Amino acid sequence: MRFLRYLLSAAILASLSSSMIAQNEGCKEVEVPVGIINGNGEAFHGLSTADFTGHSGKTALTLKNMTYDDGPRRVVLIVDTSRKLSAETRKAEQALVETLLDAKRPEDSIALITARGPEHVVKFGEQRPAYVQALPGEDEGRHGKEAGVLDAVMKGIELFGDPKAGDAVIVIAADLEGNHEINARRIAKVLEQHQVRMFGLALGPVSTKNVALSAQTNSAWGFATATPGTGDMVYNTGDEDFYPLTRDSGGLVLAVMNGDYQHTYSIKDPKFVGRVKQDARVVYNMVAGYYRVEIANWRGGEWSFEPTADVRKAASNMFLLYPHTLAGCSQDSHVAQK
Repeated sequence: MRFLRYLLSAAILASLSSSMIAQNEGCKEVEVPVGIINGNGEAFHGLSTADFTGHSGKTALTLKNMTYDDGPRRVVLIVDTSRKLSAETRKAEQALVETLLDAKRPEDSIALITARGPEHVVKFGEQRPAYVQALPGEDEGRHGKEAGVLDAVMKGIELFGDPKAGDAVIVIAADLEGNHEINARRIAKVLEQHQVRMFGLALGPVSTKNVALSAQTNSAWGFATATPGTGDMVYNTGDEDFYPLTRDSGGLVLAVMNGDYQHTYSIKDPKFVGRVKQDARVVYNMVAGYYRVEIANWRGGEWSFEPTADVRKAASNMFLLYPHTLAGCSQDSHVAQK
């Protein structure tokens, strides 16, 4: 009897071990979106795994393959329509939306949701006038509970339905406050689960340094620290969630209007208008093309992806956009399992 118990226990352990090995083997290869761009958001072409290295802690990752993807994109615009925004900010917002619509390629689809004002939803496939008309006028009445920016982001993610490669949300907002049910932690998780990259065009300052060390443990992803040479805009004050949400999903936020009261942002200033439109084009370039990078020995957690010294020397204006913290291999992982 004791021998039979031993055989049964051994069989169970062998079965569990085989299952764990099979699970690990089935989860070894993942595919990660990586934007490799210049200062205008334009992609570098012709790159391969020989040009980069990946690490998870001290472990070198095996980069198996890199494929450039500029296929059709689905993009949801989240537009802050708070009445606290100045008239000039509203005009800048309209210029951003119109420039993004101009940057849209024939194969792309755009939807739009307003936040912190009268709710307007323009679904994929609508004609251009519907997007401009969705931006409320100054005299439009306000009523009911107005959705916050992250509330609108959640609705935008729901518009996608089943995930498709390259899905992206572009948030045009002064900050991410005023939410009723949704917080940054939940949005970070949903972006990961639905494989959506988040980009931002900020109408106010965004914090890219950890200005509250005691609050760091309250974040699902940790507060990002800007590294010299990566192209990140650095502010010590401003919205603390905008930058981490974009960065950790594989996107980036640009400060269109940083709230500096020493400067006047006027839509009548051609230089300012030109910069507004350029920022919008840069972000759409980031959305339109990226590399699919296959990692052969992935185990989950924080990781880094860097060009080799020769590539960095040859292309000093190269910036990398990729999810810096990835879940381990599971059905909830936001990286594509191979």
